[in-house]
Amino acid sequence: MWAGLKMVRKSIKKIHGTRKLRKLLNDHYEGEVPDNLVADLYPLPDRVGYDSIEQIIRVCSQLARNSSRTAVTLLEESPDLIGRASYEGLEKVAYRASEIAKAEGEEKATSFVRGEASEYADFFVSITEGLELERVRPVLLHYLNALLGYRIEIVEAQGAATTDGERIFLPGRIKEFEEEDRNSILYKVMATHEEAHLEYGSFDFELMRVRDVVSRIEGKYGECK
Repeated sequence: MWAGLKMVRKSIKKIHGTRKLRKLLNDHYEGEVPDNLVADLYPLPDRVGYDSIEQIIRVCSQLARNSSRTAVTLLEESPDLIGRASYEGLEKVAYRASEIAKAEGEEKATSFVRGEASEYADFFVSITEGLELERVRPVLLHYLNALLGYRIEIVEAQGAATTDGERIFLPGRIKEFEEEDRNSILYKVMATHEEAHLEYGSFDFELMRVRDVVSRIEGKYGECK
């Protein structure tokens, strides 16, 4: 019963959240907002909160003064940009896109926001902080494979480091420290912590043996009520 109530509550929350997000978008853009855009942006409230979404839409609205098409593209790209460069990085991309729109036109500005322009890579490196997982992944893999004695996969994921028993999930970027080498050490600490779960058998549990385990517990302590 409780599981059913939890699912209903989650569904209501999702519907309400979608309506609220759609209202925020409609407040800034005329007409109906496409369903696919709402769906793309739906994960943002949990990551940055509705107050931040309002800020994102304001940034896009300011960009729309120079290029509406580029502004919509920025809105579509905002979840990925915020995840990689934070809200401050999104603002910087918007400002640069606005400059390009005024100087070179809407098409080049839109291409820039999508990451297709030649200058984008260097610009993005200049506005991001911290260390990307991609830069340390080869070293971490070599280190973990040596510890475990077999190959392990490192997967980029949002949130804290974790493992499912077969793969190790690490954040895509770490910016706890200003120094790159200290962020690299932190990656190694996270990876080592998760490797210990694998090395010492934290995940060596066979579901098929659950019934036997329950039977032994009940035999010793009595049936669970």
